[in-house]
This record gives sequence, C-alpha cells and structure tokens, in this order.
Amino acid sequence: PPSPEQLARVKHYFIFSHSVTQYYTAGKYELEALALLDELFRSHDHLVMCGGSGLYIDALCHGLDDFPEADQQLRAELMRRLQEEGIGSLQAELKRLDPESYETVDLANHQRVVRALEVTLMTGRKFSSFKTQVRKERPFRIRKIYLDRERDQLYDRINRRVDVMMAEGLLAEVESLLPYRHMPALNTVGYKE
Repeated sequence: PPSPEQLARVKHYFIFSHSVTQYYTAGKYELEALALLDELFRSHDHLVMCGGSGLYIDALCHGLDDFPEADQQLRAELMRRLQEEGIGSLQAELKRLDPESYETVDLANHQRVVRALEVTLMTGRKFSSFKTQVRKERPFRIRKIYLDRERDQLYDRINRRVDVMMAEGLLAEVESLLPYRHMPALNTVGYKE
C-alpha cells in the first residue's frame, strides 16, 4: 500500500477502506467505484486510477457480466468439499453440469471453479450462460498508461520491496490473518504466496 507520506500528499480511495472479513467482489467494486467517480468528476477534470488487479481494472473500465450475488452458505459447503474431496471432485461436477465453463474456466484456480459451480447450482442455469461479455459504456474517457522496465530491474525492485515489507511486519500481519484465509481478499497476489 502507499506509505503514510504518500497518503498525506494525495487523497487515496479504496485504501484501508474494507475489512478483510467483509465479503467483497469485483462487482461490488465496480458499483462503488463508479459512484465515487460520479462524485469526484463534479470537482475534478482528471482522475488517476493505479494498481489493482486486472479483474478490478476491467470491472471499472469495461464492466463485468451480471452474475448473481454469492450464496454464502453454498459457498461454505463448496469450500468444505474442496478441503475434503479436493479440486478434482468439483471440477468433475462442473464438467457434468456446465461443460462450456469446464472448457473455459481456469481449472487450476479453485476460486474460479467454486464460483462457476456455485452459480450453476444456485440458479439452475449454467455459469457460462451469464457471460455476455458486453462492454458497458462509461460516461468518461479512459486513457491507459502502462509502465515497463527491464525484467532484471523489475525483479530487483520486487525483491527489495518484499524485504522492506517483511521488515515492516508482513509475516506477523499474514499470521494474524490466517483465520480468514478463505476470504477472497486473501487469495490475492502477495497474501496467498
């Protein structure tokens, strides 16, 4: 996250704004971020979005397909099955119920398999049937800027950043979050490693 100095110099949003115990999705982010942008564009001509995963960037820039809200009880049951039976059992059920999703979803990503199976079981409709891939119009112009650097420089910076994060208490932070490791927020780059 940004340093305290960076946070003091520039107003940030969606930093330290949600609890790791709170169920949060890219779909919820899309709605909250669009509402915030609507408010901010009243007093600013330009805004900068930085960081985040590709899924969250796509959610804001292009919109997500309209999937139903998660059924937390069913999700918990599927996660229990994942622990007891392994991913193969859930993959086989997805293949039987929704072969199209089985062919397109990242089968190695247990969250994607669980979500596809959850939606299919909850709605009686194939998960793949919700995928319209229609880009939503946005009431603002988007300009994407990509930063690039040589691979060896990038890895050196990453390694140094990890050393700083460890020195600042990352290990203790992760250990304190172990009871919540099933939450989507902790299955993100950095925490899951």
